[in-house]
Amino acid sequence: MAEVEDALASAAELRFQQRLGTHVRLRSFTGMARYSFKIEDGEEFSDSEELPDDEAAWYQALRTVRDIESTLRSTGGAWSLVVVREGDPLYRIDVRAQKLS
Repeated sequence: MAEVEDALASAAELRFQQRLGTHVRLRSFTGMARYSFKIEDGEEFSDSEELPDDEAAWYQALRTVRDIESTLRSTGGAWSLVVVREGDPLYRIDVRAQKLS
């Protein structure tokens, strides 16, 4: 649980620094990587941010999944989220809803 809280705190601090415009200066000292979050549901959407490590990117992906899952309809639907670190795919989360009767 402490690891989750640390990852969330790191991601929150990074977002705060990005809003202040200090993330560029910090990157050279911390070695943060750029992560892209590519979402596809028939259309493609992509967003990216600098995060401290793969674990922080995973937790950001989980938060994104929670936000997106509310868009699924009871009649069905599907989408996927791919986390990419500086060009290399790391994680893929697929969600599919299907009405069975």
